[in-house]
Amino acid sequence: MKTLYILLVVMAMFLAGHSQTAEKLYSDSGNVKIDNQDYIGAIIDFTRVIEINPNYLDAYFNRGFARSAMQDYRGAIEDYSKAIEVNPSDALIYYNRGSVKNNLQDYQGAIVDFNKAIQLNPADERFYGNRGLSKAILKDYEGALVDFNKAIQLYPEKAQNYYNRGLAEIKLGQKDSGCLDLSKALAMGSEDADKAIMENCN
Repeated sequence: MKTLYILLVVMAMFLAGHSQTAEKLYSDSGNVKIDNQDYIGAIIDFTRVIEINPNYLDAYFNRGFARSAMQDYRGAIEDYSKAIEVNPSDALIYYNRGSVKNNLQDYQGAIVDFNKAIQLNPADERFYGNRGLSKAILKDYEGALVDFNKAIQLYPEKAQNYYNRGLAEIKLGQKDSGCLDLSKALAMGSEDADKAIMENCN
């Protein structure tokens, strides 16, 4: 009886180890496929990981990314929401889900997710920049300006933040400062700033 118990324990340990090895193999394969933009193959691999381990956080996160890349936005939201169930303290998951909600034109829902991302990690300029874009689309230009100011404070080397702030300032009637920001964005390499300057600053 004791020998049988030992054999069962050894077998369980072997199966657990085999399962973990398979998880890693499929996960690594999925990551390589994402790097190669083989999103369908990546989704298949991450789905296999989830079948082995339904609480594998990175598999939901990465499958959500692959689905978003294929414009399966609702599928991506499902994956990011499941990832949040597994780990509700990861700011980047809320940020990614908010970005997908923007693609679905759910701007209020996106703002809620960006708010949570900022609460968890207030030092990432992307969270403010994307929340500002959502606010600007909803015509909350003052709120957008606050967010773009914060994004620039955190990352003054990013042209897109000056471009976005410039447009918000112009919408608020602050043409001089808006055109100055657009000019700065152009000097920093923004491809959209030239057209915006021609439309708003001449």
